[in-house]
Amino acid sequence: MKKILFTINYWQGAGGVERVVVNLANALVNRNYHVIILSLFPDQIQNTQYDLDERVEKHYLAAVDTRSFSFGKALLAKWEVFIALRKFIRNNDISIVIKSESFIPPLFFRLNWLTTCTLFHSCYDYYSFSRRKRINLWGANYNIILSVKEMARWERILSHIVVIPNMFTPLKQVEGIQRTNKIVAIGHFNTNKGFERLIRSYLPLTKEFPDWKLVIIGVGDHEEKLRTLIESNGVQQQIEIQLPTNNIEEQYASSSICVLSSYLEGFPMVLVEAMSFGVPCVAFDITTGPSDIIQEEKNGLLVPDGDETAMKNALAQLMRSPQLRLKMGQFAKQSVARFSEEVIMDKWLKIIDK
Repeated sequence: MKKILFTINYWQGAGGVERVVVNLANALVNRNYHVIILSLFPDQIQNTQYDLDERVEKHYLAAVDTRSFSFGKALLAKWEVFIALRKFIRNNDISIVIKSESFIPPLFFRLNWLTTCTLFHSCYDYYSFSRRKRINLWGANYNIILSVKEMARWERILSHIVVIPNMFTPLKQVEGIQRTNKIVAIGHFNTNKGFERLIRSYLPLTKEFPDWKLVIIGVGDHEEKLRTLIESNGVQQQIEIQLPTNNIEEQYASSSICVLSSYLEGFPMVLVEAMSFGVPCVAFDITTGPSDIIQEEKNGLLVPDGDETAMKNALAQLMRSPQLRLKMGQFAKQSVARFSEEVIMDKWLKIIDK
């Protein structure tokens, strides 16, 4: 039985990286692989809000964060981490490593005779690539990216690139919930998610569609800024901020439209999740992410990035037409099969079993 090691910076129990790792780990143990998740920098060992299979082992290395050290001390500390990690690999007879952290160079694992995959969880523009960081990325057998549209950009700095989208694990379908005149947006309250430009786009619609509501779900540093923008325009009844819920399925099931306003995305699972409930989606057509999921005028609408008037018009087009929402929603529900466990794991197993 092959032993597969996932390395991650911090195992904090929530977050997009952990969600991807959990989905992959569960799928692999169900296919009779031995899977270990190793956290490098834990504050403490925490459980995950995601349903991690009990057969998956979870360990931590207790590495030190070298960023606060002088160059000499940082180099010594990193060397100690390498020794501890090498011992862990040998004691556990690892054969494949899938990296979701940037602390350990892929070349370290290659020199320890491991098949090495670096998994990039976001788009090219999300990362910064100084010369030192580029050198630090060399050595992986495979570099896994999310979108074929970025292949040429990644090929400037890396080789052995494979495109594998994130896997969609179906959410629990809920019964007896009626669709309402609700548009849902979900994400962290930070600059990148673009909720300010979403609110500005939606403001003119509050008068034309007073019986509709935009619900923005999340947490983050920009919460107060968003609330101030809403209150200063007197649209608290039409635009609502909500904290995350454990019943996200009910939010999707009761929504008529899902909207994404981000400036950067890798592979926004919120769109796939919404579509699985038959909800058509609208998004700014940023470099990657939405256009890998939304098929224009089939399961949703894409608008030019930064064009807030176009976003307003796209939302209005769907708000006016129940028939269009139904048609797109039905196609949306079918279209998520492209990201099913069977399809995505077939791509991963071609690497793992090679």
